[in-house]
Amino acid sequence: MNITETQTTTINHVGILSPMDANGEKDVWDAFKHGLAELGYSEGKEVTFSSRFAEGTYDRLPAFAADLVQLGVDVIVAATPPAIKAAKSATSTIPIVFPVGSDPVELGLVSSYDRPGGNVTGVATMSWKLSHPRLALLKDLMPTARKVALIRHSANVALDLQVRETRAASSKLGIDLLMFELGGAQELEGAFSAAKQQGASAMMALSDPMRTERLSAMGCSHLAWIHPLAGCGSAAAIAIVRSDTCLGKRRC
Repeated sequence: MNITETQTTTINHVGILSPMDANGEKDVWDAFKHGLAELGYSEGKEVTFSSRFAEGTYDRLPAFAADLVQLGVDVIVAATPPAIKAAKSATSTIPIVFPVGSDPVELGLVSSYDRPGGNVTGVATMSWKLSHPRLALLKDLMPTARKVALIRHSANVALDLQVRETRAASSKLGIDLLMFELGGAQELEGAFSAAKQQGASAMMALSDPMRTERLSAMGCSHLAWIHPLAGCGSAAAIAIVRSDTCLGKRRC
C-alpha cells in the first residue's frame, strides 16, 4: 500500500505598524515584501500580513499595536520610533523589527547596537548624520540663502536628533534657521506661507512620515526646498539627499 505523506507548511503572520497612510508608503512596503519573497517567504504561501496604518494620527498607534498583538502575529515590523514604542508597550514577547532613520540607542529603543536586548531589533540608517550635508548642499545650490525654514513634526520625538544636528550645521554655515513645529500635515500650508513671509528663501524637510502628498502640491508655489525622502514632492525639490528607506525595510 502506498502511503502519501503530506507536509504541513507553516504560515508566518507578520504585523505591520506605521503612522503613515498605506498609499503613501506603498513602494516601501512593496520593497519589504519583495525582500521577503527573495528569501523564500512569498505572500499568501509562507507568510501573511496584517497591516495597521495610522494615517498621520499618532494617537492611534497604541491601539493598533494592541490589535496586532491580539491577532497573534509572529513578528511586528514597526516604522518610526513612535510606532516602535507603541509596539514595545503592547508586548514584551513578540519580536519587534524596525527600520529607523535615527539613533535607536539614544532614543531608548534598544540597549546597545551589539546587544539590543529585549524583543526589539532592526536596521538603523542614521539619517540624522546627513543633516549637515543636506544644509551644506542647499547652501551650495543657493549661495545667497540666509534664512532656511525647518519643518518639524512635534509628534515624532526621533526628529530631535535631526533638529540638533541641523542647528549645529546652520551656525557653521552662517544660516539663520527658522523652526516651525507642526501637529500634523494639515498645518503644512500655513507653515510654508509663514516661512516665506519671514524671509526664508528655502525649506528643509526632515525624515518624517508626515510628508504626504501635500508637500509636492505646495512646494513649487512657495519655496525651494531640499528633501531627505525621494518620491516626496521630488518634482518641487531642488535636491534630495537621503538614506534608502526601501532598502532599509528590505533588510529588516
